[in-house]
Amino acid sequence: MEREVLMSFFSFILLIIVIAILRSIYTYYEEKNYKPPTQTKRKTPYSVNFPPKDDPLKAKGDEYERWIGKQFEEKGNLVIYNGFINGYKDKGVDIIVVSHKAKTINLVQCKNWTLRPMNIIDIQNVYEKLLYFKPCDFYKINIDIIAHYHQIQQDKSKIEEMMNDVQVNVSSYKIRKTLYASSDKVVDLDVGNHLKVVGENIFRYEDMKIVIHSTQ
Repeated sequence: MEREVLMSFFSFILLIIVIAILRSIYTYYEEKNYKPPTQTKRKTPYSVNFPPKDDPLKAKGDEYERWIGKQFEEKGNLVIYNGFINGYKDKGVDIIVVSHKAKTINLVQCKNWTLRPMNIIDIQNVYEKLLYFKPCDFYKINIDIIAHYHQIQQDKSKIEEMMNDVQVNVSSYKIRKTLYASSDKVVDLDVGNHLKVVGENIFRYEDMKIVIHSTQ
């Protein structure tokens, strides 16, 4: 009887030792093969749409867009600062100018380049973006947001009236395309072979007008 008790005791001790060894082996391999979970970087509105606020090139471009847009505002046009409103999702259109009197929608791209030369590929890219932009792309922009970016205060009811007219009578509006460049010094000389001279500092590529308009 005493022998059986001793055998049971030693068997129990052996079982505990085996379990401890197996647990140690399992823990070792678990730690060896452990990989921390991949953390998904949270996207912010800034990383999706907008460049850093301290980007000097972006600031320079924004200043030029405001300058061009204000000149249209002074003529009584509705100016939608699409680039400011939609950031990187502006589909290549910086400013949308709606003239109720002339029945035109002018899609404007602004280039305030001073160092990088503008070649024919750049001009073709601008043209294609303006070509495929549709009026319905800006129909849903909030009236308050449009008014917020206007530099010359305009009554919101007037803005709403003009926006409604565009939506209802869009077929009667002529779509224009315009590229504004701040200097002819950055335009590649080979580009001239693809342009038609319309007037002083005004050229035409396909049905897009190119205007050299400096702030100086």
